[in-house]
Amino acid sequence: AYAEKQYTYVRTRNPNRRVLADAISLLEKSEETFAAASGMGAIFATLFALADKGDHVLCSKELYGETYEIMTQIMPRFGIEAEMISFQNLDSVAKHIKPNTKVIYTEIASNPCIQLTDIEGLAKIAHENGAYLVVDNTFSSPVNVQPLELGADISINSLTKFLNGHSDALGGSASGSKELIEKITFVGKLTGVPIPPSDAWMIYRGLQTAELRIKKQTENAAKLAKALEKNPHVEKVYHPSLESHPQRELAKKQFDENGGTAMLSFIIPED
Repeated sequence: AYAEKQYTYVRTRNPNRRVLADAISLLEKSEETFAAASGMGAIFATLFALADKGDHVLCSKELYGETYEIMTQIMPRFGIEAEMISFQNLDSVAKHIKPNTKVIYTEIASNPCIQLTDIEGLAKIAHENGAYLVVDNTFSSPVNVQPLELGADISINSLTKFLNGHSDALGGSASGSKELIEKITFVGKLTGVPIPPSDAWMIYRGLQTAELRIKKQTENAAKLAKALEKNPHVEKVYHPSLESHPQRELAKKQFDENGGTAMLSFIIPED
C-alpha cells in the first residue's frame, strides 16, 4: 500500500509519516490521520479545511491560549466568524447555532481548569445542524478516550505532549474519516505543516510506551488531586476524578475512575 504513489517528495508523502499516521489512527479508531509538525499545525489545517469565508465557528471559551488567538485574530481576517461561549450547558450551545455554523470546536478537558465537555451531547447538536464537531484530545489522549467513538468528526492531538512523552520532538495529528482527512491534508500540505520524518520517527518510538506511561500518569494525577484537596494550603483542586468536581457525573460517563487526564490544576490563597 505504501508504494502506490511512491515517496517522491518529503512534504507530500513520507514513510515515517505514514507509519505514524497509521499508529495514531489505530489509537483514535479512525479511518485516517494527518500528521502535522505541531498540534497548532493540526488545528490550523483542520479549521481552514472545514470552514470557508462566511461560515460561523462555535467554540468553547475554555481553550488553549494559542487556539483562542487563531479563533479571534486569524480566522476573522479570512471572513470566518468565531464565537466563543461556555459549553457547560448544551441547551445554551444549541441556542447559539446559526444557519451558517460549520464547525463546533472544543477541548475534551480544557486547559488549564480541566472543564469537561459532553462530547456525545455536543455531537448530536452538531450533526442535527449540519456542522462538524472537532475535539482537541490532547489533555486526555486516545489512550484514555477516543472522541470519534463518542460522535466527534475530528480528534486532534498535540503529539508533543503525552503521546511522544520524551520532550524531544514536535508533532500534531488530526484523525477522522478519509474524506475529511483528505481535505485537511490538502490544506496542511500546501501550508507546509506536515511533520518532518525525524520527528515522526521519534514520536512513533514514544508511542511504544504511551499506554503504560499515560495510564500510570493518570492514576498518579488522581492520587495527587486527592492529596492536594486535603492540603490546608490549597484552596481548590480541579481534576475530574474528584467527587468535588462539578462535572463528576460526566467524567464517570466519559472516562474511567481516574478521570481521564493526567493534567490537574489547583488554586492557593493569595496571602
